[in-house]
Amino acid sequence: MLKIAIAAALIGCSAGAQAEIVTLNFSGTFGADAYGYYKPEDEITGKIVYDRQFTPYDGLAYGAISIGYTTSLAEYLSPVLYASYDEVTKTASFSGARSIPIFSTSFSGLDTRPGYLPTLSEYLGKLGSFYLLEAEGRPDGEGFYSGGTGTVTVGGIGAVPEPATWAMMIIGIGMIGCAFRRRLKASEVRFTAKISDIAASGV
Repeated sequence: MLKIAIAAALIGCSAGAQAEIVTLNFSGTFGADAYGYYKPEDEITGKIVYDRQFTPYDGLAYGAISIGYTTSLAEYLSPVLYASYDEVTKTASFSGARSIPIFSTSFSGLDTRPGYLPTLSEYLGKLGSFYLLEAEGRPDGEGFYSGGTGTVTVGGIGAVPEPATWAMMIIGIGMIGCAFRRRLKASEVRFTAKISDIAASGV
């Protein structure tokens, strides 16, 4: 009965374990086209959090979590409103809010299965790009714009296991522990029997 229950739990966990949350920590610099408050070589850091599984035509199917950046002038965080993977150019792109500030990133030279965004390891060593547009309102009604494009690289930690994945890990560790206890108990029985035989033989 226990074996049946464990098998059912493993099947249920594997069905729900497809989700894989990835965190991309990136850093980079503005390029020569920086304008407004920004200038070339200004630093930018940020984070993108998303679920690898997505629907190519609708952006992310679920798990569209966040995209954000930090510069010396501003800090911004938005839901990931659109994520895509171009199977021809092998480019993954992420965009935040459609209203200003607008921030998007893209990484080329990646490879993944249809319907899935790349894993963290696929981004490491790849040079990405970003686009940023900020606006500041003024009392005279005129807007002042800042932004530009630049390059970024990815580092840091990646996949965070889903609850179903944790469940599978716990079940697996539990099964290993049970097997170890059985082997230990069997060894103790054999050892005790050997001692009894030695005692009975008078050695």
